[in-house]
Amino acid sequence: PQTNGMSTVWTQAAPEAIGNVPCDMVVARASDEQIAVATHGRGTFTGRITSLPDRPARVQLNLPANMDRAIEPEVTLKWSPAQGASSYTVRLWRADRPDSVVMISGITATSTRVTMLEVGPVLYFWNVEAYGGGGGGGTSESWAFSTQIRPPVLVSPESGATAVTAVDLVWNRVPGAVGYGIEVGSNAAFNPIVAKVDRLGDTTVRVRALENNKRYFWRVRAEDIDASGPYSDRRSFVTGILTSINADDDATSQLRIEPHPVRERATICTPFDHDRRWTLRITTLDGRVVHEAAYGSPCADVSLNALAAGTYVLVVAHGTDVQSRSFTVIK
Repeated sequence: PQTNGMSTVWTQAAPEAIGNVPCDMVVARASDEQIAVATHGRGTFTGRITSLPDRPARVQLNLPANMDRAIEPEVTLKWSPAQGASSYTVRLWRADRPDSVVMISGITATSTRVTMLEVGPVLYFWNVEAYGGGGGGGTSESWAFSTQIRPPVLVSPESGATAVTAVDLVWNRVPGAVGYGIEVGSNAAFNPIVAKVDRLGDTTVRVRALENNKRYFWRVRAEDIDASGPYSDRRSFVTGILTSINADDDATSQLRIEPHPVRERATICTPFDHDRRWTLRITTLDGRVVHEAAYGSPCADVSLNALAAGTYVLVVAHGTDVQSRSFTVIK
């Protein structure tokens, strides 16, 4: 085609089409199926909606399972893909605060990571709705889960305490806790762990066989009927000249395992009195119990041939009197 300068006459092509222009606003009215589109530079277009795609299928939730317990403060919510869905919206709220709904929209995957949940335990509800060209598919069932039990508050020794001559660890009781797990380490990373005990029913424990004039770190977690909660903030203390009841080299208070390293069997001797019944627990370094038994004499002959080669933690306890040490199994 040719132009004729300022005398050129332009004729609009496809006046019924919006074309490739920005659309500032689109509104629809369900009562009469009217739709209006405001464009930038092409004016306003109106029309009638004659058909819509089908709505997406309703979502099926997967994880966490309904009424699951001991969920960590960070959890991934998962669901099955819904036919016809292009995005999903998740709703999450506390059971005791229905107005605390958090909405996460525009999710294109079939999962989303939720962080900063409150421990307590706290009961949460959640559901998911799929969206596609035909609109929303309706909300799924609402499932529930509860978070982990909260950690204890440490009481004694105070953080940074020095010249501690009797290492009695004390913490506050947690409502709903059926026991507590304690770790003592020679550094802030708790690697290695020098003392460890789980399922302790009291809120105080005496730790023995520590070294003089050395810094240690400790932390405690609560345990309910399902699982353990997160550990508390750690604290540190420095031992002084420990009394004979705590001294590492005092033969009457020393926990011994012979021979060491262990192959198949070992004799474990405690400092407990002859008439005191005590429990033995052997755990992996991450706290998994691999052997547990009770005895009534100071020494016990124990078969350990079921243990794989590696390092373990030996814990003996009578009431709140607990001693522990690490040992090695070889094959």
